[in-house]
Amino acid sequence: LLFQLCGLTMSFDYDVTIIGAGPIGSTLAYELAKEDIKVCLIDKKKVIGLPLQCAGIINKRVLDVNQFPDELILNKAKGAVLHSKNHSLSVSKEEDQALIIDRVGLDQYLYNRAIENGADSYLSSKVIAIDDVEGKVSFQNESVEKSIRSKIIVGADGPLSLVSATIGNDLNHYCASQYLVRIEEDNNMMSFVDLYAYGDLFPGFIWQIPVSKNIFRIGLFSNYDYKMQNEILDDFLKNDFKYDDFEVIEKYKGKIPIYNK
Repeated sequence: LLFQLCGLTMSFDYDVTIIGAGPIGSTLAYELAKEDIKVCLIDKKKVIGLPLQCAGIINKRVLDVNQFPDELILNKAKGAVLHSKNHSLSVSKEEDQALIIDRVGLDQYLYNRAIENGADSYLSSKVIAIDDVEGKVSFQNESVEKSIRSKIIVGADGPLSLVSATIGNDLNHYCASQYLVRIEEDNNMMSFVDLYAYGDLFPGFIWQIPVSKNIFRIGLFSNYDYKMQNEILDDFLKNDFKYDDFEVIEKYKGKIPIYNK
């Protein structure tokens, strides 16, 4: 989402202000900075990438448009096993189809790449107001309120996007929860992601993503709140997870935007 101010004679601090320094915002900042366009990133996070709010699995075709180091790829998947309550169906191809990534590391790599190529940034900065007529973004950094002006304002600020709300969009989202689970024995299905499409979760589902031989990301999105989602994941691990000896080592939660226009 973006605002563009055309034909107005005024002074600007930047050509482009990008709100949100995740993969989209940081990649755009990098591409613009390479062309000597004066750009800045604003993000409310103190440390880019944290807390983790993503399952961390992407289509391999992302490498056609955005390159990043191989060490950020933790695993690769050739296919998926789709489960209902009574049946399972395996779908796969000869070649890898998806990349399981270090999402925190990826966010930080893309952000640092943008900064190293000339983009400015304001971290720990919560945007509190956007004036699309003046091209002004006001934000709070610690206890100090600041504002900057730019010709273009880009919203890469996620499911609760202030930019989107400012231009009149309705915001809606699903809750999503995820556990990082360690098992005692080695996983022998490293190339497959498991998806559990249970009727009571519709339109959501549970995912089981192998990160390494002993680590899974197990999560779900649904219409339920976070408390109920944790209860569902606990029940899944107790009754449907095929490994008896496991430990939940981290828990995450996030939001998935619903586009309804």
